[in-house]
Amino acid sequence: MKTSLFRAIAFLLVQLSLMGCANVQKERDQFRAQLRAWVGRPADSLVTSSLGAPNSTYQMSGGGTVLRYVWHEKGRISGLSYDCEMNFQVDSSGVIRDIRYKGSGGTVYDNSEDVCDYLVGRQL
Repeated sequence: MKTSLFRAIAFLLVQLSLMGCANVQKERDQFRAQLRAWVGRPADSLVTSSLGAPNSTYQMSGGGTVLRYVWHEKGRISGLSYDCEMNFQVDSSGVIRDIRYKGSGGTVYDNSEDVCDYLVGRQL
């Protein structure tokens, strides 16, 4: 009796764990899709969106521009800091061609994508 109960509990825990992993992957896929939706759009649409004006810009020698957005948040209870830097590469005609990002901080998130999704995903 104890063995079958232990197996049932172990099976349930494994299933719950797998469901959690699937949910994290789904959130990552949604974040990537939100970012990809910006590619090909006018850079002006970033400024008029909830993202607002970039924190800084860099003029490329080839005529394009990089729009740099930075987010920082410090956990109220944990005191952990989370940072995300996102660079939108814009061509000379003002169209977004590529997006690169990196995040850091905390102990909750597996990778920089998760940090950026946490800080920025709500605004996209």
